[in-house]
Amino acid sequence: MTPKLLFGGVAGTGEGDIGSAVGEGKYWVVSAVWISNADEVGRWVTLKHYVDGSNTYTLLSKVWVEAETTIIVGPMVLSAGHKIRALAEVASKLTIVGYGLEGTA
Repeated sequence: MTPKLLFGGVAGTGEGDIGSAVGEGKYWVVSAVWISNADEVGRWVTLKHYVDGSNTYTLLSKVWVEAETTIIVGPMVLSAGHKIRALAEVASKLTIVGYGLEGTA
């Protein structure tokens, strides 16, 4: 298994992918997802685990992130084709980064 930055991006006001999906023949053991709010005002975020067109699981629903604060969630496992999706109260205020291990299935 290889330690690495697995995904990262900025949440928008519409649900969107944070980084790319897990590659074919791979899986991710996500040790931690860091959600950082560098704004001077608190903001909410929703975080989802996308499995496929029929299955998406809400991990966090409108969880409040205080101003100039980072929250950390995890761990979780994502298989090939899975990805993290997010949306936020205000676009471009919350940065989301996932760290962990990538393995070959």
